[in-house]
Amino acid sequence: MKINGTDLGTVAFFSSKTGTTLPDIDFSTQMVLVSMQDINGLGTEIVSVLEFNSAVVVVIRDDENSVPPPALGFPFHIVSVPREDLPVNFIRVKNIISP
Repeated sequence: MKINGTDLGTVAFFSSKTGTTLPDIDFSTQMVLVSMQDINGLGTEIVSVLEFNSAVVVVIRDDENSVPPPALGFPFHIVSVPREDLPVNFIRVKNIISP
């Protein structure tokens, strides 16, 4: 996954799963993208950040199930990527997990 030629595998990714402390962000060169779910969410992940001429598109996968999760929480995923002075659009894709 790349944005502006930067491999996002080398960019800081932080998730509710890691328990990692968030670093300082230089907002003049970086922007932060956040995906959150409510208390019944099973997980959320920013899976792709795409740059087009007129906008940045962020694709998010939300894990969902008709059965309540075993433990309540507020899943989130935070990604720091190179700053772009373009509108940011979010596309959420439901990933239904079978019980």
